[in-house]
Amino acid sequence: MMTNHFPSFFVTIWVLVMVILALAAFVAVGIWLYLNTRNQPFASGAEALIGQVAEVRQRLAPQGQIFIEGALWQAVSEQGELGVGELVQIVAVHKLRLVVRRLESKTKQETTTP
Repeated sequence: MMTNHFPSFFVTIWVLVMVILALAAFVAVGIWLYLNTRNQPFASGAEALIGQVAEVRQRLAPQGQIFIEGALWQAVSEQGELGVGELVQIVAVHKLRLVVRRLESKTKQETTTP
C-alpha cells in the first residue's frame, strides 16, 4: 500500500498581507489613471502639436523647418523671419504645415529642464 505524504506548507501572515496590499495598490493606481484620462479629449497627429514648443532648424522666412518630438516639420511664421535655434510655439496646423509664433517668455534651457 502506498500513501502520499505532502509536507506542510505554511505562509506567514505578513507575507500574505504584503501581497494583498501590493495588489490593491496596483488596482487602485489603475483605476485612478483610468478616471483621470477618460475625460481628456483625444488628440493625435498634427492637431496634438498645437500649443507645443519647438525649435527652429531651418530659418523661417516666413517658411522653413522646425524640430519637435523627434521630427522635422514644415512651418510658417506668423511674425516674419525667425532664426535657427529660436523657440517657437505652434498655434495652428494647415495641411500638415505648422503655423508658429516666436516664444519670448522661455529660453531653451528652461524648456528642456524638468
